[in-house]
Amino acid sequence: MLHTNQAPSIKIRANHLVDQVFSTQLEILQSVLPLRGWLLGYDYGDHLGVMASIGEFTGVSQAVCASMMLRGSWLPQKECAVACCSMENALDELQGLVSTARFPDQTGNGLGKHHLHVVRMALNTSDKANQAYLFGLSDICPCSTLNSVQNQVSQCLEAIGLIVALHTELSALNQRATQIQRDAFIDTLTLVMNRAGWNHALLQLDTEKPSTAAGAAIIMLDLDLLKEVNDSQGHSAGDDLLCLTARTITSVLRSEDLVARLGGDEFGILVKNATPNSANLLMRRLKDAFDAAKIGISMGSAMQSEVDNSLQATVEMADKRMYADKRAKPVTGKHYLDWMLGRVGNSA
Repeated sequence: MLHTNQAPSIKIRANHLVDQVFSTQLEILQSVLPLRGWLLGYDYGDHLGVMASIGEFTGVSQAVCASMMLRGSWLPQKECAVACCSMENALDELQGLVSTARFPDQTGNGLGKHHLHVVRMALNTSDKANQAYLFGLSDICPCSTLNSVQNQVSQCLEAIGLIVALHTELSALNQRATQIQRDAFIDTLTLVMNRAGWNHALLQLDTEKPSTAAGAAIIMLDLDLLKEVNDSQGHSAGDDLLCLTARTITSVLRSEDLVARLGGDEFGILVKNATPNSANLLMRRLKDAFDAAKIGISMGSAMQSEVDNSLQATVEMADKRMYADKRAKPVTGKHYLDWMLGRVGNSA
């Protein structure tokens, strides 16, 4: 049975909520210290970017934001504890980056270096490795105005800094959770997906558009007499056979195809955008690869379109065909076991 995973939608809602909070905080800051625009940028060492922006900073590219953050000539003004400079002194390299339509001078003749000032405020995020800055755009140096609302601005900066710190922590936790989920979907022996990953992949396919999902094929595979190999040669030989099987399957699949070890000696393959011809061709390629690797295996396949697009029914049909293939093996019992063990020994 497939289980619903709500993590992706929760992540999307959380990111949307954070964006709303950032924008709201910038609006509050704008009500305290009205400027032509505000931009919240971050410097996480390996990448820089924009978290939020309002006014005439809306839509500014990451290149512009990065250039402003990386400038080394930002100097604190005597009147206040923030860095402020004119376009001429600190942002000369932005001439080719800033849209003249977005930043016209007071005469409407394009970028006026002497008429626009940018104020930069570093945020306290309690994380020395990750820096965040607020940039404000003004026609005149806003330092004198800033002095009269210093307390209110400081409160805004403190609130935004806390939100940035929370956002950073949540991002790190999300990355860790993603890695944990990825690890939880991997079979530690064969390094292909496990049953949990298989169920998750089927669930994702089930939520796609019917036109896409209808082209899926399922191939079920089952090693022949793995238990007997374990009993006769030891579990190490059985593990080697399982790993060889996984590598053999992977070697003939496309990058978008998925393979999983479903438990014991059973594997499953999910083929997206398949046709009956392409599925049959893949079955032949798998058979040739198993013969070359001297692996005895039973296989069965089914198209999703055969069972009214039901993924669960497709898996069941492929499973039945796989067991029919196993029952049709020409050799059984001890003779087949000797034959199988010989193949395992020769492939070592």
